[in-house]
Amino acid sequence: MYCFKHKTRLALVVSLLASSTCQLAHAESLGEAIAFALKHNPKIEGALINQDIADERYKEERSSLYPELNASMELSRSFINSSTTRGLTVDRGEAYTWALDGSGSITQTLFDASGRSNRILAARTDKEVASKESFKTHHDVKFEAIIAYLTVMQAREVLDKARDNAQRIIGHVEDLRRVYDAGGIDELALRTSEEGLLEARKAVVNFEKELKNAEAEYVRVIGHKPEGEMNIADINLASIPEQLEEAIAIAKKRHPSLPIAIGQIASATYSADAERSTLFPTVQSALSYYKKDQDDIVGGENIEAKALIRMNWAMSTGGAEKAKIRQAVYEQEMAKAKYKEIEADIVKGVKNAYYSKENAEVTYKLVEQTVKINAELLKNYENQFKLSKANRIQIIQAENKFFASHIKLINAQYRQIASNYAVLESIGLLDEAVATAIQGNQAL
Repeated sequence: MYCFKHKTRLALVVSLLASSTCQLAHAESLGEAIAFALKHNPKIEGALINQDIADERYKEERSSLYPELNASMELSRSFINSSTTRGLTVDRGEAYTWALDGSGSITQTLFDASGRSNRILAARTDKEVASKESFKTHHDVKFEAIIAYLTVMQAREVLDKARDNAQRIIGHVEDLRRVYDAGGIDELALRTSEEGLLEARKAVVNFEKELKNAEAEYVRVIGHKPEGEMNIADINLASIPEQLEEAIAIAKKRHPSLPIAIGQIASATYSADAERSTLFPTVQSALSYYKKDQDDIVGGENIEAKALIRMNWAMSTGGAEKAKIRQAVYEQEMAKAKYKEIEADIVKGVKNAYYSKENAEVTYKLVEQTVKINAELLKNYENQFKLSKANRIQIIQAENKFFASHIKLINAQYRQIASNYAVLESIGLLDEAVATAIQGNQAL
């Protein structure tokens, strides 16, 4: 049992040293992590591809402004019976003939009640919306990277504290075992101390799991496993408005979700106008050339070239056009309702972020006081132990209590830091706040 304790203690020391060596290998700042995520996160790639798709759709719609070319050719062999033909210039009889038909035309739309222009405007607006969605994706990935970075830092610090706590308790338990072997304490006291050690080890195992989970999220968001030391870049807390109403006003102007919703309203409006154009006729001009070459017995060569202006006015008797118009109008109204919903969500998000920030600050101060009290209690127990007025069991319990409060303090500290970033994200000022942090790291 005693040998096992020594091995366990040695294993913890080796593990801690290995972890420290790994962290010294390469230090990655918050700015570096964000810059790396902006280049490797799949969401960024998807947003850029979506921009390309919107750009091609715009080109597709814009092509309707230009003339349309059409060419066709047909080669056939036919059996012709013209014995009953009453034409005076065609020989009567039966014949097999090869026939070659070729035609070409160029068509230009002259009038369509602004249908094409509205569809082009809708496609161009969708292209702008895709660009704004890409910006919002960058915004979201930055915030995800920050939270992933902070979570790993928090998990590392908590795990280090848990390992330190386990080391101290191992020392106490080993001392108690020696005292027990000498007959200085009973078995109950020894088992009580070992129970405290098991709780400390259990904490280490749980926090190791939390670190692995945090690292997995880090890999998902940023694109590689965190290595080396980590440090938090300074954030410009001066950019956080003191008053909630001021923050809400800024959010309504700066949050990246609102320009997207506004663009979707404009696109839906253009689409509705384009559908209304289907109630009017279309006018097209065309130039065409047709030539057919076949045996003289069935008519010989035929050539036709013409220029024309054509009007087409198609209307469904079942009301399809009006139904499509109403559908487009409903989509326009839905886009407006979506804007109101997004605006309300933004206001709610700002309020929640401010409330969480205030709660995090108060919680940190309360936990800080708890840590100070537990630290004083532990110190008193240690002093009393030197005077033989307290035993090691009490010290182990006090250290576990101090450790638990210290873990709460670390969590409260990182929650407070994260709440500042959450406020900036909810307002739409995150990009300015982290600009300094990522400056110079865009080449990663």
